[in-house]
Amino acid sequence: DLRIDCASSGYRKGRAAAIALFWIYGLGIPVGIWFLIALTINLRNLASAQRIFMFLIAGYKDERYYWECVIMLRKLVVVLMIFLTHEPLMQLYVAVWCFTGFAIVHI
Repeated sequence: DLRIDCASSGYRKGRAAAIALFWIYGLGIPVGIWFLIALTINLRNLASAQRIFMFLIAGYKDERYYWECVIMLRKLVVVLMIFLTHEPLMQLYVAVWCFTGFAIVHI
């Protein structure tokens, strides 16, 4: 909307809140979940963590309990890639590098 003044204080406050919430949600949740699962495994055992976090780690091998967090971080990288690059060709290059990197991590 071209009627919105991007130099206004209301816009800057809203933008700052959006950026803060993006990082809290996008990075904080995957890292927080990984931390809680690892803490549960250390304080109790893997079986307890599997019961508590079954909705996240069911179907993964026991030693790969953190993989859902990697998938959430991959989604964050895709959103950042689209948000921070504006040229279609640059988006393509960044996407190829990002997905190549995640494919290597997956192997």
